[in-house]
Amino acid sequence: MSMNDNIHPRWLSLSKACSYASMSENTLLGRIKTGDIYATKKGGKWYVDRESIDAFFENEKMLAKTIVASLKEAHVV
Repeated sequence: MSMNDNIHPRWLSLSKACSYASMSENTLLGRIKTGDIYATKKGGKWYVDRESIDAFFENEKMLAKTIVASLKEAHVV
């Protein structure tokens, strides 16, 4: 059993999280730094919370819907 077998599938390596989120490493690390996405560094390796990636995109989706709705109300769209 490797060390990775002990990690719940919710936690992704930085490279897997980049692939999952379709973000570059710099962009993902920036989102981690701002607190938009949660990650922890253990033994020099980043572990990114997959659920926080999902929540980040869900929040972005809700923000977009709010903006579109307000533009429709203002008859811009």
